[in-house]
Amino acid sequence: MNLSGDKALNFVQRPKAGINVVLAFGEDLGVVSDAAQTLVQKWRKVENSELDIVRLHEDELKKDPGLLTEHLSAVSLLGIKQILRVRLSNESIAKQLIAIVDQIATGKLYPENFLILEAGELKKSSKLRTSFSTSPDTACLQFFADSDVETSEYIRIKLSDQNIQIDELALEQFAAELPGDRRLANAEIEKLSLYAFDLGRSIQPDDIKAICSTEQPRGADNAADAALAGDIDEANKSLDRFLDAGGSAISALRTLHYRLLRVIDAQSGARFLRPPVFDRDRPAFNKMLKDWDAARLNRALSTLYAAEKTCKQGGIPAEAILKIVIDRFSRRQV
Repeated sequence: MNLSGDKALNFVQRPKAGINVVLAFGEDLGVVSDAAQTLVQKWRKVENSELDIVRLHEDELKKDPGLLTEHLSAVSLLGIKQILRVRLSNESIAKQLIAIVDQIATGKLYPENFLILEAGELKKSSKLRTSFSTSPDTACLQFFADSDVETSEYIRIKLSDQNIQIDELALEQFAAELPGDRRLANAEIEKLSLYAFDLGRSIQPDDIKAICSTEQPRGADNAADAALAGDIDEANKSLDRFLDAGGSAISALRTLHYRLLRVIDAQSGARFLRPPVFDRDRPAFNKMLKDWDAARLNRALSTLYAAEKTCKQGGIPAEAILKIVIDRFSRRQV
């Protein structure tokens, strides 16, 4: 099954019964990731179950070509299905993925669980894309980067979901400030949401000016970069500046999350990183990559998810949780 644009978006909102294996791709990995997350939520609703999320890395699948098939066909004794998520940087494991499609088509493999493959732009000549798009048993979903109109509507919906209203001019100004990457845009929308929480009125142009003029985002970025580089002193100093300026602990955790995704992109061989690595920073960046292998990256993601959940539950101060995470990342204790 081959779907693109709005039809692909409709599929993730209303997934077709019997199709458990999906390839989602597009030039904006943030849009692809958001679509995959929507599909996860819809599958959970269909199954009326939380479903376990299992993230597999390309390196794991290269070392053990049968691992993905084993997970896909595994039957849980407790009856809880899994959603397997794999981010692809290229088509280095395309052969084993195409083999899975062929095995499903011939009845040699029945997917007991769900699989979402996330990739960047794939050419029409891509064998992987062709395999998934021509099979009636799998879905090949192509997503496009947001247009200006779509970006504004996306912001409005995200804010509305949290009962936050925004003035039209303020919306226009904020949309113009957003980066062209959905993942980074989500971080900025989250910062706006935290600012507007209990504001008691709609967001106005002056609010956008106030947010965009602050140095809070850079403070969070500096703390995240220093932690990932193992510079504990700089990480703590940047974090203190960020918090002293009124920065949110959850916002800082999410900034660290997006910086971690950037490391994952680099480890996967992605050609273009957002934000980019400048020539003067490349030696230090390359050195830092050696400290973050696939296993540590997966543990770090799990740590971040658990930390944000704990922050939202209350009890332990969010700033204390954030400082523990920054310290553990800086010391490579993940």
